[in-house]
This record gives sequence, C-alpha cells and structure tokens, in this order.
Amino acid sequence: MQHQRVNISQLGSMKLWIAIGLVVVLLAAAAGVYVFMPEKISYLHKDQAAPVATAIVGEKQAEPVKEAPVVDHQAQTSQTSQTSQNVEATVAGSTVQVTTGHEAAGTASNAVANATDGEAAMIGAATSGESVATAERADRGLALIMDDTGYGMDAVEAALALGVPVTFSILPNAPDAAKAAEKAHTAGQLVMLHMPMEPKDPDIADQMMGKIGLVAGMNEAQLHHQVDLALNKVPYASGMSNHMGSMLTEQADSMRWLMQDLKQRHMFFLDSLTTNASVARVLAAKMGVAWASRRFFLDNDASEAAMQRMWHKILKRAAKKGGCIVIYHASPSSLAFLKNHVQEAEGLVVPLTALLHPAA
Repeated sequence: MQHQRVNISQLGSMKLWIAIGLVVVLLAAAAGVYVFMPEKISYLHKDQAAPVATAIVGEKQAEPVKEAPVVDHQAQTSQTSQTSQNVEATVAGSTVQVTTGHEAAGTASNAVANATDGEAAMIGAATSGESVATAERADRGLALIMDDTGYGMDAVEAALALGVPVTFSILPNAPDAAKAAEKAHTAGQLVMLHMPMEPKDPDIADQMMGKIGLVAGMNEAQLHHQVDLALNKVPYASGMSNHMGSMLTEQADSMRWLMQDLKQRHMFFLDSLTTNASVARVLAAKMGVAWASRRFFLDNDASEAAMQRMWHKILKRAAKKGGCIVIYHASPSSLAFLKNHVQEAEGLVVPLTALLHPAA
C-alpha cells in the first residue's frame, strides 16, 4: 500500500510539471511571434473590427460576407470598352462642402479606420509637377473611386456628370489612359494610377496584367522602372492603387520598395484590399506615405437590387466616424445606378484626399 501511494504521488507531480512546461512553451511561442513577426502583429493591431472574409474562388468574388469579402478584382476591360451610353455629360468641380463632417470585380477587408487625425498632407502630382489642393480631413463621409478607367471616354463623361468628387483610377495599359487623365484633371478631379499587380491566380495574371505591372520576383530597380513606365501613361496621377495584387501586396520587400518610390514622388497609396494579408497599408504608414484603404465595392454584384443593398450599407457607414472609401467600376450599370442615387448622399461625398491618413 505504501508503494502504491508513492506511485500515485509521483504521477501527480509529473502531471503538474508537464502542465507547467506547456505553459512555458506557449508563452515562449507567443513572445517569439512578437519578436520575429512585427509587421504581422502591427497589421493585426491596426485592422480594427475587420469583417470575416470569404475565400478566393478562381480570383472571382465569392458570396459577400457582411461588408467586404476578399478577392482579386479583374478589370472588366471587355465590358468597359463597350460603355457607349447616352448619358448627359457635365463637367463638375471636385469640391463639395461637407456638412455632416467625414466591388463587376472583387473585394476585401475594411479599412484601418482610426489612424491619427489631422489635416491630409499635400499630395504632389507625380508627372505634372503640380500639387493637388489639400482637402480638409473629414471624420465622416464617403469617397467615390472609379476603377479600371481608360477604356473609352463615355464612362469618364458619365462620372463627371455626377457632379460630386470622383477619383479616376486609371489603368496604364488602357488605350485611353492619357486622354482620360487629361479630361479628369481638367475637370478638377483627382487622378490615380491603378497599377496592375500580380494576383495569386496565374490564369488571371496572364489575362489581366498587360505590358506594364508589378510581379513577384522583380528586384527594386525593376519595380521602380515599371512605376516610371506606368506614370508616363497616366499623367497628373497624385496617388496609386493596386489593380489585382492578391500575391504582390502580401510581399513585404516589394511593398517596401514601392512605398519608398511613392514617398519620393510625394504620392499617396490606396490599398484596394484584394487580400486580407496585404501589408501595403502597414508599410505605407510605417514609411511616411499618405494612405487609405478601400472599404466597399459598390458593384461586386452589378444587379440593381444588389447595388441598392450595398448603397444602403455605404450610406449608413458614411455617416459614422471614419467614413468609407467606395470603389465602383467604369461600367454602364454602375454609372447609371449612381446617376439615379448619388443625390441620396448629399453632403456626404468628399474627395479621396479628405479620407487619407496623412503621411507621418
């Protein structure tokens, strides 16, 4: 009996030491993550209340989950090039007085909403040597971005006719890129380079990259050269957003080189968020580049009913602190929807520069 009691006692002691050992291992692992993965930890801390995202399915948008699913959005070049619509064109200015204070393709997680407040930094126009007028930073509101611009001028005319600030996000490989940039700039609207970046799906990359774009495996000099080529195609660009890029925006070295380039040019960066694992905005903030993140795609589902539901979410979010950045595409259905509904956002539409987190 004495021998049995000793064995039981020894067994209990062993269990205790095993439990203590497991706790020590877990604490050491957690400490290691913070030491060796600072950028990832920073990303997780910054990304406040990001909605659950769906998986990428063939680089096309899966069923939306809450506000923003994850995908690599493709340019609707074939559709956009056929945007001949009889929409009345009116040149509109880019300033709207704010009285209440601040997806045919893919999406991702919401923006980092609570960066340091303050006025937006002056954003230099990369190829013209001019400066975009500083917009007073807004704590509410919505900024409209028209993606995949440059395939025909009808979409440009229709967007200008909306009579609100619109940022024209122009593809450098598009045949009417320079013409669209000139038209938007002359109308007083913001021009942004929509830079092709490598997606995870190689089939999509082959179809959508074009002659100018950024791919994994490029060295720093090659990346800078591609940015130069792209900016020569899109005059007056004051900033850059990623077209596709579910692979490239996860590459820390590539994004670090890109942000160095943009900082030297006094340009901002808009993360289209085609992957929740993007490190682009984290590195932009770290390296002193003015930045923002897309929160909604209006036309991931381009049906009238789906856009109406998304528009309702957009208006609710725009009225809250932090506002939201909304991307739509240069397609007839999206432009017709906005023509009929943009007045519902009266007093809420602001220039993209008003929602940028300023350069540190």
